[in-house]
Amino acid sequence: PVDLICKTIDSIAAQTRAKGIIMVIGLEERTPDYESKIEYFENRYKNSFHKLIPTVHPYNIPGEVAGTCSNVNWAIRQSTTQLRDEGTPLDPEMTLVTKMDTDAMFLPNHFEILEREFLKLSKAQRLEYTFQSPLMYNLSLDERWFFTRVTGILRTYFMLGFLIPHSINTMSIYHLSLSLARNAGYWIPNYQMEDIIQNLNFMCGIGKQVRIHLLPLPVVSGPT
Repeated sequence: PVDLICKTIDSIAAQTRAKGIIMVIGLEERTPDYESKIEYFENRYKNSFHKLIPTVHPYNIPGEVAGTCSNVNWAIRQSTTQLRDEGTPLDPEMTLVTKMDTDAMFLPNHFEILEREFLKLSKAQRLEYTFQSPLMYNLSLDERWFFTRVTGILRTYFMLGFLIPHSINTMSIYHLSLSLARNAGYWIPNYQMEDIIQNLNFMCGIGKQVRIHLLPLPVVSGPT
């Protein structure tokens, strides 16, 4: 729903670093009334970010599987191509890409902290790390079934105690350099859920382990 998407984007528009963010909204061709939604987003957020780029992922491209992977892959390729064609190419080693879901709430200093943590690393480390906040699966938690709430709490513990410190897997909302994304060939469009496979894809792209760097602040996410 548009109102849920807007809650997420509003929390990014409220960032201390909002004017340095290029917001890419990746819609699907099968999205009902996507033209009117694009117009709505452009009007609502025209002064919120450095730039707003909506993309529309065509349906049924040969070799693709419908899902997050193919949509994210299309969105990043189209947006970076548009910026290049407009004469504003990005420095891949100093540009951070955030892959996010549409049911997340960020603290106002999230991207400021991300910038700080990124710059604390050496130049080599910046190109070999992904950045992950612990996800708190408690968006509208009071409306969920008991077992859904328990599962969400356990998933947060697993992320903090296992996935992040052992660099096993990124989940749902994470950040990386544009250089790392490009070396990995961006996202693999013939998979569906990108976070299951993407960290391995990054490793294949650079031929070494990709470590996950903890961002020390939470992100509120929708329960699954």
